Amino acid sequence: MFGRVWEVAVTALLPLLGSADHQALTRLGRRRRLARGAYLLSQGEQADTVALILSGRVKISTVTADGGDRACAVHGPGSVVGHFEAVDPDGLGRTASAIAIEPVDCLMVDGADFRAFLHERPEAAMALLRATVRDLRAADRRRADVASGDVSRHLARVLLEQVELRNASRATNGDLGFGLTQAELAGILSASRAAIVRALSTLRKQGAVTTSPRQIIVTDVAALRKAAR
Repeated sequence: MFGRVWEVAVTALLPLLGSADHQALTRLGRRRRLARGAYLLSQGEQADTVALILSGRVKISTVTADGGDRACAVHGPGSVVGHFEAVDPDGLGRTASAIAIEPVDCLMVDGADFRAFLHERPEAAMALLRATVRDLRAADRRRADVASGDVSRHLARVLLEQVELRNASRATNGDLGFGLTQAELAGILSASRAAIVRALSTLRKQGAVTTSPRQIIVTDVAALRKAAR
């Protein structure tokens, strides 16, 4: 998912595909590797290339009307980015940038090839639709969290998502390697930076995390789950 959604962790498409569809899609791609800080996709560019994330994570960032940057989401292994423009090539350009927050290995698929893949493989198209629906539902839940004003719980849920995203099959303690500033976290959570500082302080007191600049270490997954309820 790309551009018009602000949630942090998104539903990975590749695990939802059957083995034949998975192999067919990956055969369409050309390998690309990025260092941390490199741009995978750029806001405003006229392109419909789709990126399949194999390893590493990218943040989705938009330039706001006042010229500031706002982080919108984080995508990890199995995610697809740039497919909005491939599915609906309206000619308006990318609505956001995708930037590596750690080394990334991905496959780049031409938009025309991606559209043909979806036309020829309806089960894969349904998998993409399911991933999109799950993301929209998650976005609704997060909007409800924002409306409740409970930033600590909202942040705990986001961090828990990152634990699961980073560790794939299991949630474990450890450094999330987040690579995001408090201001970027505030943008993702639609909260103020001061609210993020207070929320992190609350989670530290609960023994769920420890923090340092651009580093959040989950020290107790169980405590984080409790804070996320």
